[in-house]
Amino acid sequence: MLHATKADKSCLQIFILVMACTIIYAITNLLGQTITGRIYYLLTPLIFIWMLNRHYPIPQLYKLYSITLLVIVTLHIAAGTEIESTIHFTAFVRITPILLLAAFRYQSKPLKLVMILGFIFYFLECSISIYERLTFTHLINYENSENTQATNALVLDNTDFRSFSLMFHPLFNANTISIFIAFILCNKNLGPIAKYLLLILGLAAIWGTNSRGCMIIWAIILIYRFCFYNIKVIYMIFSITLLYIILPIIAEWLLASGLLGRFGDFDFSDSSTLTRLEAFDVFFNYKWTTQDLLIGGRLLTYPDMLLEVGLENGFLLDLGYWGIIGGLIKSIGEILITYFALNKYQFKDRIIFMLAIWGVAFMNNNSYGIFIMPMFVIAYITFFSFDIFQTNNKICPHYKLK
Repeated sequence: MLHATKADKSCLQIFILVMACTIIYAITNLLGQTITGRIYYLLTPLIFIWMLNRHYPIPQLYKLYSITLLVIVTLHIAAGTEIESTIHFTAFVRITPILLLAAFRYQSKPLKLVMILGFIFYFLECSISIYERLTFTHLINYENSENTQATNALVLDNTDFRSFSLMFHPLFNANTISIFIAFILCNKNLGPIAKYLLLILGLAAIWGTNSRGCMIIWAIILIYRFCFYNIKVIYMIFSITLLYIILPIIAEWLLASGLLGRFGDFDFSDSSTLTRLEAFDVFFNYKWTTQDLLIGGRLLTYPDMLLEVGLENGFLLDLGYWGIIGGLIKSIGEILITYFALNKYQFKDRIIFMLAIWGVAFMNNNSYGIFIMPMFVIAYITFFSFDIFQTNNKICPHYKLK
């Protein structure tokens, strides 16, 4: 197997840190959209050239995923679709993390700088979320951010207040924290005290974001982990499915004391619940053209709204933007890439990861966004490096990429 040199290790760490600077909203809020875009124009081709020069193989699944995105964006530009496609903000930003993931499997030693900064990021992300929720103040001003169209105003009401932390939108924060918690819960080298403290910190931070979907997913994960973890696979899947159906009903009856934030309003009169249900109606009643089906290029939005609001379903948004074929390759490809990357974990642990990453992401439109894969790669490298560091392995205990 090809192993990296010390110079390769340094280059890879620089690439990862630059990617992190373009995906963490607190940083991109300072950099601005123009600078962030220019960084991606340079970063992705530079990583690709570096990998070719070092003879790092790129797995077939990664190639299919990358080529699909590049071809469809090129067709968008040629066809002049209704959404202006820019290759750096649509394709490069999604290709960069999987290239870095492919390169990391050849590292024989931990990326200590990434590991340390990864843990610092998790601590800051969670601490700020909790602080904001307890004090009903936002530490970072995102009101004039040019990098996002998510939240339009700060919400300061007791039960509706939601932490913005380092990733701006509460749903982005919840999904980011969820990814890190999955690695913490499944890690074998963390001491029990450190593990439980980090878990409590993360779960409290999710409470700070008031993401009901993420809370429900983590209730399912914890019940599964501590009650159904050692049962047969078929019973395990049945139990998780049953919990997915039952827990929202239980949540509806929780006391509306404000302790659990938006859980107190968890019913079908809630606007976010309605918009998620309406997403399917909009999708299936949309007047699709042949171009829409083949290459996409449309942002599917709710009709009869003053502002253009994208559907609260990332999978449907992917099909609208990337086309039916491209959207399926993009969505399924990302799930498979993360699943195969976790091959060192046993199947019952990978269920936890899939729920924490995609179970949360598909409950809203996060999977359509650009931050899931970069955050997965950052957390993945942080905890893999931690495992190598703790066990003093000379060779990274990597998986065989598919």
